[in-house]
Amino acid sequence: MEKKRSWKFNIIDAVVILLVLAALAFLAMKILNPSSKNEPERPGVMEYVVEVTGLQKSVYDSIAAMIPCQMAASGKWVDGSYIQSVEYKPCAVETFEAANPVNAHLTPTVIPGGEEEYVTAYFHCSAEVDLNNLFNVVGTQEVRVGRSHFVKSVDFELVGTILSIEKYEK
Repeated sequence: MEKKRSWKFNIIDAVVILLVLAALAFLAMKILNPSSKNEPERPGVMEYVVEVTGLQKSVYDSIAAMIPCQMAASGKWVDGSYIQSVEYKPCAVETFEAANPVNAHLTPTVIPGGEEEYVTAYFHCSAEVDLNNLFNVVGTQEVRVGRSHFVKSVDFELVGTILSIEKYEK
């Protein structure tokens, strides 16, 4: 007795076929219509200010003598990125809190005014960017107001907070 095999089309087969067709259509659209890749670059400049609080005045004076300078990240120069200038305001430091005893990252509690032994430094930085890019990236760091930021050159490295950002076309 010979068994005749009958194949019936069921709902699971239909769903699998539709998913495969949808995936193929999506890939075809991506390959044939790469509209995001054809967007021309809009060269621009991003300027931002980084505040570093509780810096010893003698350290500030040493760093200020090196500015203007090019920024560095991961052992390389960051093309088109510079620390343009720095200014300071005197402040008094009440205490330093160490987040990690091995690490040098200290969090100062600052009282405005007071002795000039410690200062709050404001680093004015600039970087060449593509204004079409939604991410403000300098080297390996994302630049956003309120974020921590490493102000880094070949000779010094400080951690501060970004206070302001301005972008404009070249």
